[in-house]
Amino acid sequence: MDFWEQYLNRRIKIAIWLCVLVSLAGNAISQTYLWPTNASTLISSSFAEWRSGHFHAGIDIKTFGRNGYPVYAISSGYIWRVRVSPYGYGKVLYQKLDTGDIAVYAHLDGFIDSIEMIVKKEQRRKGQYSVNKYFEANELPVERGQIIAFTGESGIGPSHLHFELRDSRNRPFNPFLNGYELIDNRKPVISAISVSPLSAGACVNGEFVPAIKKPIFIGNGRYKIQQPIQLSGIIGFGAKTYDQTGTTHNKLGIHKTKFYLDDLLLFSAVYDRFSYAETGQIFLDRDYRLLKRDSGIFYKLYIDESNELDFYSPRKPGSGLISDSVLRALAANQSRSLYESELRTNGSTNTEQVSRVKGADEIDIAAEHHFKIEISDYNNHTSEVTGTIIRAHKCQFRPKISVDESGTAYLQDLGNVTGDQINKLDVYVSYNSGAGWNRILRWQRTRSNAASAQNALMMRRLVKAPSSKYGTLLLKAVIEDTNGIESYPFFQVIKGSDVLPQKKGWIKLDKDFYNQYVIFNLDASLPLETPPKLIVQLDGHSPAEISPLQTDLLEYIGIYEFPPDYSGRIDLRIEAYDIASRGIFYEESFYITPAPASMHSEIQSNDGQLTISIPSNALYKPLFFRIDEEPFPAADDTNQIGNIYRIHPFDEPLKKSIRISLHYPAEYSFPEKLGIYSRNSTSSRWNFENNQWDPKSRTISAKIASLKEVTLFRDTQPPEIRILIPYNGSRLRNEKFQIKAFIRDRESGFNTDKHVQLMLDDKKIIAEFDPEKHQLLYRSDESLASGQHQIQLIVADRAGNQSSERRNFWLY
Repeated sequence: MDFWEQYLNRRIKIAIWLCVLVSLAGNAISQTYLWPTNASTLISSSFAEWRSGHFHAGIDIKTFGRNGYPVYAISSGYIWRVRVSPYGYGKVLYQKLDTGDIAVYAHLDGFIDSIEMIVKKEQRRKGQYSVNKYFEANELPVERGQIIAFTGESGIGPSHLHFELRDSRNRPFNPFLNGYELIDNRKPVISAISVSPLSAGACVNGEFVPAIKKPIFIGNGRYKIQQPIQLSGIIGFGAKTYDQTGTTHNKLGIHKTKFYLDDLLLFSAVYDRFSYAETGQIFLDRDYRLLKRDSGIFYKLYIDESNELDFYSPRKPGSGLISDSVLRALAANQSRSLYESELRTNGSTNTEQVSRVKGADEIDIAAEHHFKIEISDYNNHTSEVTGTIIRAHKCQFRPKISVDESGTAYLQDLGNVTGDQINKLDVYVSYNSGAGWNRILRWQRTRSNAASAQNALMMRRLVKAPSSKYGTLLLKAVIEDTNGIESYPFFQVIKGSDVLPQKKGWIKLDKDFYNQYVIFNLDASLPLETPPKLIVQLDGHSPAEISPLQTDLLEYIGIYEFPPDYSGRIDLRIEAYDIASRGIFYEESFYITPAPASMHSEIQSNDGQLTISIPSNALYKPLFFRIDEEPFPAADDTNQIGNIYRIHPFDEPLKKSIRISLHYPAEYSFPEKLGIYSRNSTSSRWNFENNQWDPKSRTISAKIASLKEVTLFRDTQPPEIRILIPYNGSRLRNEKFQIKAFIRDRESGFNTDKHVQLMLDDKKIIAEFDPEKHQLLYRSDESLASGQHQIQLIVADRAGNQSSERRNFWLY
């Protein structure tokens, strides 16, 4: 088959497919509302999907990269609002329907002539491109099926039609609730689940940080987590999931989630409607911490205490959380009413607020429990992932090893466990500093030795003390308890006659901050004689010593929970001794400042140059703020002024924006060129926030919607501009023409309504700006007189830097 035959076959297939689409659109007439366009009946985004800082309020209808398809009024009513902007929804119509609902059609290429005339008149009256105009019911009435606009790509995003339905109170709801049919032949995909510790000391599989588990697909929408998940404390599950219809490759949001534990429904959500007043709470519905820690977007399968959304059932704070109280109720084989009673009594499942269930406190809650997560799309295609959990916390096994006069090492004491807690004991030896381990002892419980397990393990000979042939050796001991849970490893240094490392050991400390506590991760360069001491000192408090858990030969973990309402410096000191008995000492400090959720508060950096002003009710919950200061690398950018400030906790969302102010040096000559910039965590690019200048306090201020890295930059570069059409000196026919220009500013940017002027023969004209293409476009709607004409483009950025360019052309 030659090229032209292939080409014609493709064209025929496309024509047939378009006929099918038009037919499907025609069938929509029998539905409650008309489908809003004949571009297609396929969608690229669904209702309540993730968007940065808000829920997706509608559906996106595919137009396959083309503009200009007709947009129909889905029912009779009137045009209530017209809005035009270079950003967001771009060109958008709001129609009030006779049913009382509101329909929204966004990212349009243009409107019908009667609306276009109104928009252009308003643009000329205001002298700017942006328009936001409302109408009465008798001004712009429309009938069902009437063409009101045309699909496009205005605002942000590629070509598509964004379509919303809202109720009479302007609250978005899922358009598919109104009789539209979604062609869908696939079940949702569950790519991962998250298991997150939500309290100090809570852990998953012995770790104190969220665990991401990838399930095994076993067919027909079913997935399985093969290994049991060990957990303790307050734990929340999440699901990383999406839907596909089978008609497109787009990944869509899902419609329903359910979370069961031992066949009891702990949590469910249905994404059908929400209020714009609560759209920012997507940060509570999806796991903001995992998102900020680069794990992706997870649907939470529990309800945060500050979450006010109405997606959920049962609708109580704490629904879906796993805690001792929930496991105790399940282990007691109690009814659904018991669990609901726990929630009703406490308002949460916090283990410190557990209601006392008669006889339940003595129940063993370490048994296996089975969980199931169900994910459904709008057509009720359901996928599920199953697995088991065990309430268990790894213990730190601390036996005692003694060495007698002959140099023989013995297991002398089991330390903090008893023989009846041990199912298995393994002891290993390493002669090469832990690079390899040989097992020298295994004791395993049997029927014959179970009764005397303690005595069977006491004074067990382990190994002869090392000679110069082998040098210093390391012992490692690990136990498995009667529930099959393995302990953290225990290590013991037994010195030989070899020459120990000449270089003194060191300890590296990493801090992983959560809102109300911090996890200390200690890494040693050499094995330590004994576990290190971690001492925390607060102003006005007695020192607190933390005993870190040893998780590997050179790795330790400690957890410290901040005292309520403490504000000030926290001093850390580490004391340890390496394998050669040489002391290792390490010190550092940091500051924390608590901010209440319901009251205004102000926080300053340690150097006094950054002030954070937090309005009342700007926080979902009380936060412990911390500000890290770091000098900007001098060679990186000569336009940077002062330090970089990292505002924490970066993985806690804000309910409202907060104001930050940075001082600039008194000797600085051009403060109007300064602005606050924040670093994009993905690209590491510094982005302009704002530059509100107060000369009295010598500060530059900005509002920020999330906690991030900020600094001051000066912008001395003028915008980039080029008039592309017409060419200078062009001779054009005397007819309607267009002007096209390229404008871009890489630093502070510009507001097109305020900072961009396009002049034709010294008269301002209104042009459309496409921020994604950096393109300014003017289409003439009237003829000009023959002869010479002049174009002038003037663009200023937010720092006052200006560029201009002129073009002359002739009409004949």
